[in-house]
Amino acid sequence: MREEEKMARDVYLTQYESWNDSVFDNIATSEQEHMDAIKPLLDTYNLPDPVIDEIGAFANSELEELYNKLVEDGEASA
Repeated sequence: MREEEKMARDVYLTQYESWNDSVFDNIATSEQEHMDAIKPLLDTYNLPDPVIDEIGAFANSELEELYNKLVEDGEASA
């Protein structure tokens, strides 16, 4: 679940970089808050944190594919 939030955050951060529209930055901030809320639960229950601290990098290859598709679709909107 935390990695899903990261994927959404990364998409919005990437779109913000491309479009410089604050709506993307605002949503990315919300997604980061969701990630931050999940982290203590992982720690409490001694669960591994799958998050890779690099934009666009994911342990789950399906999330990486979805990230790439969403970024590509967002860029095509230009």
